Amino acid sequence: PKIFPNQVAYNTTIHAWANSKDYKAPEKAEALLEEMHNLYKAGNLSLRPNDVTFSNVLNTWAKSGDPRAPERTEALLQRMQELHESGYPDIQPERVSFTCVMDAWGRSGRRGAAERAEAILEKMLELHERGNYKNVQPQVRSFNAVLNAYGRSKDRNSAERAEALLTRMQQLHDAGYPNVKPDVISFTSVIQAWSNSVISGAASRAESLFYRMLKLHETGVPNMEPTVITFSVAVNAWANSGEYESGIKADEILQIMDDLHAAGKLKARRNNIVTNSAIRAWTRSNHPNAANRALELVSDMEQRFKAGEKEMKPNSFTFSWVLAALGNSNEPGAATRTETYIWEQLSRNEVQPDGFWYSRPLKALAKSDEADATERIENLLHDMEERYKAGNSALSPVVFHYQYLLEAIANSSEPNKAARSFEALEKLSRRGIRNHRLLNWFLRACSYTRQISENDKVEAFELATKAMDNLKEYGNSADPETYRLYIIVCKNVLHSRKDAKAAAQKAYEKCCRESQWNGSVERVWRQLNSDSNKIK
Repeated sequence: PKIFPNQVAYNTTIHAWANSKDYKAPEKAEALLEEMHNLYKAGNLSLRPNDVTFSNVLNTWAKSGDPRAPERTEALLQRMQELHESGYPDIQPERVSFTCVMDAWGRSGRRGAAERAEAILEKMLELHERGNYKNVQPQVRSFNAVLNAYGRSKDRNSAERAEALLTRMQQLHDAGYPNVKPDVISFTSVIQAWSNSVISGAASRAESLFYRMLKLHETGVPNMEPTVITFSVAVNAWANSGEYESGIKADEILQIMDDLHAAGKLKARRNNIVTNSAIRAWTRSNHPNAANRALELVSDMEQRFKAGEKEMKPNSFTFSWVLAALGNSNEPGAATRTETYIWEQLSRNEVQPDGFWYSRPLKALAKSDEADATERIENLLHDMEERYKAGNSALSPVVFHYQYLLEAIANSSEPNKAARSFEALEKLSRRGIRNHRLLNWFLRACSYTRQISENDKVEAFELATKAMDNLKEYGNSADPETYRLYIIVCKNVLHSRKDAKAAAQKAYEKCCRESQWNGSVERVWRQLNSDSNKIK
């Protein structure tokens, strides 16, 4: 006998696609839905799609990560509603259908995605109020899908809208809506929204919600116990703020977490993620004690890890932020302290370093007044390159790592720094490392020549002109700063090089042709002409 697939067979196959990790799963699932519906319309009544069919396809799209997922899920939801109203009683959008669409928008990370998710929630409420749809009354999961979208959003008003929705949840619950009372996920999502906000005072708003939630938990309100994620986003709010007191505030939250866990009032225990956020808060605070406190926190992590708290093991992010705290310090010897710390951690060989490790001491040395900063930067770059060659793919040096070498040369008091900088620029060029930022630091070395001999100024002019005449070889492109610096180099040798004015004019005209002109370029161009007229 012939065996033909029925509704159950199609639904089972679509469900299998939903659970697969195949990137084509959403399209495959929707294609089966289309095939099933077409066969039903052609007379095969055993293949009538139902709620299960659509729910599986919606779920496949929603969790796929496909950039088309929000529009596809919303279109399927609209189609379900149209089919239901045209005579398909077993195809009716339900709570889970709407939630899939809201999840898809929330995961997209697009601008305006959270507002779209909230519009879907409003539609749920409207259909529920109309009374001709069953099982569409929103529950806390529905609201949390929208709050999660606001928590991920970078839109300026996301945090305010998230908090307003949190308030509305409580109001609806008080008005008789069951199962919409805010829970730990609701509060955590709104705290995250404030953590990501750029609005002034965002960290304080996040902290206020955190303590409000904590009080609800301590007074016995169910489903309000903060999780590790809750503590992490609360600390992150202060870390992201960069406020002077952010490190102190982060420490207070860590202490609360430790105290509640020790007293048996909190299941969550501090881990390296929360502590890393606290280190970052200190690093970005510009507090005079930031470097020392960062070192204390990583020392505490190491002690706890040795005592058996596996989740407290310091990782690459830990040391990256400690190095940043050391490098950002305004204390005397900060560059040396940062450099010493990275060599110590590299020698311990316990955590695999990444490029950010090296950028911290490189930056500190480049901006320092250490006499041998250039050589020490070269040593760090060499070590980084050797480790990359040995197989650490996270240590592929990029332009800004080499930029620190040229910056150190430009900032140095070496009399021959133009030649020294050009030598470094040529080496990088031969290796295919070219960028206008590198070129600009070389030109700064050439332009900072007020205290050196006329011969050195002329050499700087000749090297700078060679680089500008071979722009593709040394910088790939130029920006307004490139032309501004070169005109300064030309101005420095007007007394000794008759071709300097012509070279500057050539650069100025090219700058204008390439739409790189700005006020800074114009100012130095006028200064050069004024000096030239005085010489005449």
